[in-house]
Parts: sequence; C-alpha cells; structure tokens
Amino acid sequence: MTFSSMWTMHGISYGAEVHDGFLLWGSAPASMREPLKMKRVVPSEFKVISRVTAGNETVITAMVSGKTVRVVIPNIVVGALELAWKRVNDSA
Repeated sequence: MTFSSMWTMHGISYGAEVHDGFLLWGSAPASMREPLKMKRVVPSEFKVISRVTAGNETVITAMVSGKTVRVVIPNIVVGALELAWKRVNDSA
C-alpha cells in the first residue's frame, strides 16, 4: 500500500508516508521553507497515550522513543494513516 500525506494544522506542518515498508514521519513549524526531515517510526518505540477527536481534527498524544509528542491530524487523513500504520506493523 502506498501512503503519502502532508498537512498543516495550527502553524505546524506535518508529513507521513510509507516507503519501503516503513512509516516515515516529519513535522516542523509551517514557516520553515525547507522540506520536512522525515524519520522512521519504529513500531516497538511508539505507543499512543491518548486520542481525542474534536470537530475536523484528531489530536494524538504518543510516546515515541521515550519522548512525548502531540500530533494534530485532519480527520480525512486519520483513516488512511491508521491503515498504513497497521500494514507496516503487520509486515514487521
């Protein structure tokens, strides 16, 4: 499955894509002009702490490699992103 998406919410630009069976993720202030620096998400180092859907967005707080991160995702992206993440995990 191919997945690639970029979006900006509340002044932060985000990107996610599946590449060679890995989920890559990046974020940066929207004012940055450079492309997002994408990092591989390691399934064993990722755990969702909370998920809140409000209006047209879903806020996910997760522990990633020992660091707490908060991501705001448009609801139209969430389903495809979750499916891509499931397939990455299933192939790991």
